[in-house]
Amino acid sequence: MVKKSNKPSKFSRLVIYPVVGIFFIFLLVYVLTLASGYKLFIDKGLVSFQKTGMIIVSSKPADAKIYLDGKYANSKTTLPFLSVRIADVKPGKHTIAIEKIGYQTWSKTILVKANMVSWANYTLLFPNSIKSSEISDLEDLKLLSVSDNKRYFLYSKISAKNETLLYQYDVNNDNFKSIWPIANKTLTEAWLQNPQIISANLNNNSKVFLKLKNNASEETVILDFSKTEPAYSYRFDPSKYPMTKTEWNPKNQNELISTMSGSLYRLVLENNGQISQNLLDKNIVDFSVDSSGTIFYVQDLTAGYVVARIQPDGSGKNNIAESVEKSKSYQFAYSRQKNYLALLPNDTKNLTAYYQANGAKTSLQLDQKILGIEWNKDGTRLAYFDGELAKVYDFEKMEEKTVDIGTKINMITWYYDESHLLVQGETGLFVVEYDGFNKTELASKANQVSVFNQSSVFYSTLKGNVKSYYKINLNF
Repeated sequence: MVKKSNKPSKFSRLVIYPVVGIFFIFLLVYVLTLASGYKLFIDKGLVSFQKTGMIIVSSKPADAKIYLDGKYANSKTTLPFLSVRIADVKPGKHTIAIEKIGYQTWSKTILVKANMVSWANYTLLFPNSIKSSEISDLEDLKLLSVSDNKRYFLYSKISAKNETLLYQYDVNNDNFKSIWPIANKTLTEAWLQNPQIISANLNNNSKVFLKLKNNASEETVILDFSKTEPAYSYRFDPSKYPMTKTEWNPKNQNELISTMSGSLYRLVLENNGQISQNLLDKNIVDFSVDSSGTIFYVQDLTAGYVVARIQPDGSGKNNIAESVEKSKSYQFAYSRQKNYLALLPNDTKNLTAYYQANGAKTSLQLDQKILGIEWNKDGTRLAYFDGELAKVYDFEKMEEKTVDIGTKINMITWYYDESHLLVQGETGLFVVEYDGFNKTELASKANQVSVFNQSSVFYSTLKGNVKSYYKINLNF
């Protein structure tokens, strides 16, 4: 009996074993490569290992299909705090599309970098048909003022008898009521029966500061319509209170900030119907009261114009910057979260941001010919516009994004999610991502646009010669 040898054959030693060894080495290298963030790509016959990136995707509403470069990614969006991850994406530009039945398709070109995460989060899907509901009670009224909290709207109308009528609309309660003329007047001068309204400034507590005129006579009063019977609660003697500009203190609904004879004052409405005043500063060119109650103002000093801030009680006075560009009036926009102040001279339209960097006061010239400015809520992005261009400066990335709206812009404000802009143009009302993607028209030929309750857009439009008001519910 011949015993078989257990030794491997020469063929196995020379061919099979090396091949198996090379295969396992290749497999080990491949596994280690994948573990290190690399992936095998075959493109036009070329084989390469490249480090990959990741895309995070979410949408409102959820349950929408995700497409990567035109191919279904076998994933659907979930709730925003449960974002979908698309891993092992080749570095470079890719197109992400999100589709849901009944909604407009969302798409965006995203740059993916190796070992980096790219975001397509908090994307908004708009219905194929966006509906506006008309507020019939407000038809043919003129908007005079909006309270700081966007709850109250003040309107006027000229009656068939040529009388001035005032109406107040309460957004929260969807309540509309007449507040002028007053049945039981406390001021009985004949000219007050039908005065011309020069200006109106509504606060958050059903009070309105009114400057009135009849022929050569002027009167300044505060109308309180928080009660069943509206009444003149305060009257300002023009000789004692020669007010040129007045704003409510949003932190105290019984305080007004006003310039009189070039000086800045705090006016306090006392319970006994009297008015007390406190001088805050002199040589004032212009001012604005922030939603936090802080007063920002430009002051004309011997050395030049300076921009400063102060609290209504006179504390915390601080010069923010010197050598401010001269103008008759200014637009102020303050980022309380980051302590940045954007200042826009209305004469020159040259936008400048003032802030501190490494403990030193710093200014940044942003752009020219700017018409309007607004910070987002966290104070990291400043939106502004010029002509047909909406622009956003990101202070975290220190870069500017420009969006061509395609029509002359009249107003911009931040949309409720703070990643989109609400833009009122001559041809319509649009929502557009701040970096320029996915422009959606909400309404055509809209004007006097406001956002309230963080869930609705309020706007007016003309039907022939009649002005009508509409509301769009944003909870799609």
